[in-house]
Amino acid sequence: MKVTHQIEAPEYAGSITKLQAAIKYGEEDLPGAKSLEGRYEEACQKFTSALQVAGYQPHLSYNIALCHYRLKQYAPALKHIADIIERGIREHPELSVGMTTEGIEVRSVGNTLTLHETALIEAFNLKAAIEYQLKNYEAAREALTDMPPRSEEELDAVTLHNQALMNMETKPTEGFEKMQFLLGQNPFPPETFGNLLLLYCKYEYYHLAADVLAENAHLTYKYLTPHLFDFLDALITQQTAASEAYRKFDELGSRHIELLRKLTKVVQEARQNHDDDQVKTAVNEYEEILER
Repeated sequence: MKVTHQIEAPEYAGSITKLQAAIKYGEEDLPGAKSLEGRYEEACQKFTSALQVAGYQPHLSYNIALCHYRLKQYAPALKHIADIIERGIREHPELSVGMTTEGIEVRSVGNTLTLHETALIEAFNLKAAIEYQLKNYEAAREALTDMPPRSEEELDAVTLHNQALMNMETKPTEGFEKMQFLLGQNPFPPETFGNLLLLYCKYEYYHLAADVLAENAHLTYKYLTPHLFDFLDALITQQTAASEAYRKFDELGSRHIELLRKLTKVVQEARQNHDDDQVKTAVNEYEEILER
């Protein structure tokens, strides 16, 4: 790595950056590899280049899939996930992929180095997240049961979170217990805080949502967007002060509409300037706001 920083020739800059990403990946310094790029599209290119330099690595392929997921490019993300799963099944049949879904009782494979190196747990969790986003809820739950079997105490935080979220309709008590447990861990999946609050409100446990907010005020600014916080605040307020809640919802709606208008203007101006990248960015942001 030190040698790469000593090469200053501009014509090699692109190749050096790719090599640095590959080296950092090889050193299992994924945050370092990710720090070499600032956006998901660029990150995807860097990880793809690193894959070409270092050869196929499941965790590199997973990070490419993750970049596609963040960009809402679900088809290529699922393709990389499928590659990881197929290789895992072919090279490590002892990991019992899919056995639990088939109803076959198998022993825990444990959190072994082999399991870590296959990136199967990460791949199945990402597949579950994509299917959940696409509202294919049965497929999302199946992705979780397809992963190599482990006992509950061996499960990682992301798997616990996904199990809680995706089985909430049939096992709400168990789901809330898992979410609360995760909230007490450090670190926990960043989505946990917001999802727990939203689920409490969905099931009309507004007092519990209020308690969680009050007890974890330090997490509010870190894990909740201003929009989500204002929405939850209005929902909880509605239970005790309807007129005040109406005012908050009205303000929230007005800000929402104004933001959509501004983005519409940005898209129109970008199209007039033939700035395809700006159009794509603004349209994606517009769609994200509509999904709120």
